[in-house]
Amino acid sequence: MRKLSTLFFALMIAVVGVGCDSNDDPSDAEAFVGVWALTNVEDADGSQLQAFGAAFSSVVLTNSSDNSFVLNVTPREGDPLTVPGTYVVNENTNSFTLNANLGGQAIPLAFTYAYTSDNVVTLTGGATTAVLLNQLFGTSLVAPAVITITRQ
Repeated sequence: MRKLSTLFFALMIAVVGVGCDSNDDPSDAEAFVGVWALTNVEDADGSQLQAFGAAFSSVVLTNSSDNSFVLNVTPREGDPLTVPGTYVVNENTNSFTLNANLGGQAIPLAFTYAYTSDNVVTLTGGATTAVLLNQLFGTSLVAPAVITITRQ
């Protein structure tokens, strides 16, 4: 009987230990909340970071937990640009879409995403997104446009 109670006790500890396993890792959607700075830009022609660095002193994306965002673009010359909107993260397809409010119209900037670390995300946009980014930034990105953002 003593062996049976010892076995039962060991089994209960194993079940409780497995049942109490904590998974405190945030979902991808939760991890996108925060302040992110553009740290790299590439396209089909290679790195575009030097061109972006010459044109802009900073590009900062702030995502809120209510799925709103503000994109603050500070050009080296001219007036800063602030673009508000909402965003959607789909963890099943690894898609991240910014619905930018430009002149009262929602313009979707659709990306696939990959976390390269907890604080670095690579966003890849296709042809339509590259065209929209070109209009927004006054650039000439060739799809696929690959943007790396880093948590600040």
